[in-house]
Amino acid sequence: MTPLVTLIIIFCLSSYTIFALIDFIRFRKAKRLMIEVVAIVLCIFLLNRATGFPVVQNYVFGGPGIVSTIVLLFICVILGMVANYFFHLKRKFSWVTLTKPLFVSPIILLPLIGTVNYEGLEPVQLISLLFLAFQNGFFWKEIFNKVQIQQSQNNPG
Repeated sequence: MTPLVTLIIIFCLSSYTIFALIDFIRFRKAKRLMIEVVAIVLCIFLLNRATGFPVVQNYVFGGPGIVSTIVLLFICVILGMVANYFFHLKRKFSWVTLTKPLFVSPIILLPLIGTVNYEGLEPVQLISLLFLAFQNGFFWKEIFNKVQIQQSQNNPG
């Protein structure tokens, strides 16, 4: 990673840690603090494994191939859909309700695949795309609702 990107990541992770501690002091929610600390440590670990973070490296990495990138994106979309299911779970667990969104996951993944430039993809870019794929999976219902609204506006009546 370039020095600027490294500094931005360090600043953001440090700021998030400070705000998490302030929230803990204000609301005394130890479970939430532990989840946030684990997420921060996991993020640092992944960055370290992928890029050598926080060591500044001024060269371009050889990224993964096209197929492995698409497979990783697909896995993250599915993980996002599963996370959405458990986040909104209010009734008894149902395999049918959990697996139903997985069948539309390729539709959620296609726009993301079309936006990726696979040549010279650095690990930091891949990690960002994986987070974006997870987010797309988590908000899959909103994406479908937006498409329905746009279609109804384009085809009135």
